[in-house]
Amino acid sequence: MVVVNPHHVNKTKEMEENSQIKSDYNDAKVIADLIRNRRYSEPKLPTKEYAELRILTNLREKVAANFSPVKGQNWQLIRPLLSGVLYRISL
Repeated sequence: MVVVNPHHVNKTKEMEENSQIKSDYNDAKVIADLIRNRRYSEPKLPTKEYAELRILTNLREKVAANFSPVKGQNWQLIRPLLSGVLYRISL
């Protein structure tokens, strides 16, 4: 699997054909030429550990974004609950 930058496809087509006419046939031809000339990049697929880390980081950001408004508004209600939980964890 390879990835071809759409910007490179557009610029290559403009330089070779001197035309900005868009058609699927011309785009496929330019993409094939870019691949034939090895002007592409290969996607970097993360290993299992990095993929899991990425998922966990995204979940953490979502939880933090959802928690911050609650933290500001209801801190007086949340503090006693958290201190009780933290006290039980420290035992």
